[in-house]
Amino acid sequence: DYRARLVASRTALANHLHVSVDDLVLCENASVAINSILRSFKWQPGDKVLCFNTAYAMVKNTLSFLHDAAGVEIVVVDIDFPVHGPEAYIEPLLRALALHGPHLRLANFSHISSVPAVVLPVPDLVSACRSLAPSCRVLIDGAHALGQIPLDITSLGADYYVSNAHKWLYAAKGCAFLWVRPELHASVWPSVVSSECRASSTLADKFMYVGTRDYSGVLSVPAALAFRQRCGGDEAIWGYTHQLARAAADYLAHVWDTELICTDAS
Repeated sequence: DYRARLVASRTALANHLHVSVDDLVLCENASVAINSILRSFKWQPGDKVLCFNTAYAMVKNTLSFLHDAAGVEIVVVDIDFPVHGPEAYIEPLLRALALHGPHLRLANFSHISSVPAVVLPVPDLVSACRSLAPSCRVLIDGAHALGQIPLDITSLGADYYVSNAHKWLYAAKGCAFLWVRPELHASVWPSVVSSECRASSTLADKFMYVGTRDYSGVLSVPAALAFRQRCGGDEAIWGYTHQLARAAADYLAHVWDTELICTDAS
């Protein structure tokens, strides 16, 4: 039965991430999850959304759609590379928050930016938003984070967290998750409102069925987690892939007579 297997898949991923299964839903990809959040807001002209210039193109395109459709203003914070520590992100963010904070409805940050591939200091970014723009919601685009770095979602302090399982967790294509802070469940809707989605539905029920499609991808989480265990578990995988990435980066920096864009910690 699809529903029973979906609950099992959600439960397996929630246990892996040490979060409540009630706060986590599965969907097709991170783009679908982020659209669900961005298009669940009741936007008003003049509302502002903040992101870095390294935000994924889908995020920028969706924000452009909201600008045209609802008058949302987009605040883009530029990050200069190479970066040599968290302050390269925090200092320009603080300047933007001081200028735009009262009008910010949402801030979107990548956990690992797509281009260039750098781990951002997410807890510090969220903390800055809480201090200078306390009414601003925070959405973390962790599309490349799940399976590639340790994740402690609740400790980040964000309101929403999104990631793909079909990338670095090795689940089948078409598997991602959306985590939502409990008190925000009622305000979040899937990007497709199906025949089974109602205002009285729980977060899980809203995302259970989003119309006719192939749901096999979202059922693959238990198999992906079992495969990772056969490979030695998370720590073994992280150590192996980090060593490969660092060796390749050092080699290319030498051959091309250039420098890395960030420290090893990033």
